[in-house]
Amino acid sequence: MKHFPGFERLYELHDPMASRPYRGKFEYDGGFKLSRYEATVDRSVRVVWAMGSSTPSDVVWTTSGYPLIVSSRVIELLEMNKLTGWTTYPVDVFDKRDKPCTGYAGLAVVGRCGRIDLASSRIILREYPGGSFPRFLGHFFERESWDGVDFCCDSPDHKGNASMTRIVTEEVVALFKRHRISNIRCERLTEVSVDTSVYEMGLGYLLPKDFKARVASAYDAVGVAPPESYR
Repeated sequence: MKHFPGFERLYELHDPMASRPYRGKFEYDGGFKLSRYEATVDRSVRVVWAMGSSTPSDVVWTTSGYPLIVSSRVIELLEMNKLTGWTTYPVDVFDKRDKPCTGYAGLAVVGRCGRIDLASSRIILREYPGGSFPRFLGHFFERESWDGVDFCCDSPDHKGNASMTRIVTEEVVALFKRHRISNIRCERLTEVSVDTSVYEMGLGYLLPKDFKARVASAYDAVGVAPPESYR
């Protein structure tokens, strides 16, 4: 097991939301649990063309948001470099003409870390056309909760809620860059920022106790009066 490398050496993997690459339709309702390795399938899941290029690249995202499909080339690179915390499940990928594209598999994350610790994140403001809005900067969790593998996602919290955040080590990012694995965005955990509204609506129990005071302070720091709800 690896020693904790520091949050600046861990990254989130994101769908770049590019319009040109092949994007598939995942014809199975359980993509979230499959992707977190909380469920398995006894048959291949069909992935058919939905938009973009007529043929898939090494990394395939889907319209359902959760599944991450990768080519045999990506799997071989992960295996050759002995990267840990992942497994695969069977998929059948079809191109725009409904012809099968062999050598693809769904990537499931086996590794785990703790739920996000918002108390450790900074609160910053971002300018939008409608004004300045608060965001959490930095994705952190208890260091001891990381199980020392190259791929992990957060464990469910005390209410059973979890996310599909894929966290990887810098070894994974370097490997993808070195072999020009595209159609994927890697963001350092210390640079991840998320609108506070994501947690205010439905996940308020994850907010730090001094949340409103910290938001008000962020507005005060730039000389802007905070909205009434944060006073």
